[in-house]
Amino acid sequence: MTNGTEWPWAEEIARRVRMAQIIVLALVGGCVMFLAVALMASGGGGRDGQETPTLVYVAILLTAGAILARLVVPAAIMTRGRQQIAEGTWQVPGGRADAARLEEFLEKTGDAGRLWLLFLTQTIIGAALLEGVAFFWIIVSLVTQSAFALGAGVVL
Repeated sequence: MTNGTEWPWAEEIARRVRMAQIIVLALVGGCVMFLAVALMASGGGGRDGQETPTLVYVAILLTAGAILARLVVPAAIMTRGRQQIAEGTWQVPGGRADAARLEEFLEKTGDAGRLWLLFLTQTIIGAALLEGVAFFWIIVSLVTQSAFALGAGVVL
């Protein structure tokens, strides 16, 4: 940790890191809770050895699309955002209830704060893309009683 003079923005950023951790944990927690519900509803039974339902193939395609989007979309957001920060044209997204506090944060942190907000956006979008597919796999496991689908939901 620094003494505050080397990186005057470090303390401000550190406060907001906790917020990002809570957001990602909430996304994961939602999947875990739904997984618990799915396990209780299914009774732990499986359909191993039976024909693979079409819904599993649909889920595989959705997973491939989500993973591709997870690789491309957050990276594109970061690339464009960094360009805008370097050019001085980056804007805080409008319609925020905490706009005054955010402006104060950006005054204290400068470009480090802008990069932090960009990173937060990238993290939330990336996690949400995978969360949606994980929920879908858990639903597929409920409908089809497939252990494979349940495993895919757990992995994602």
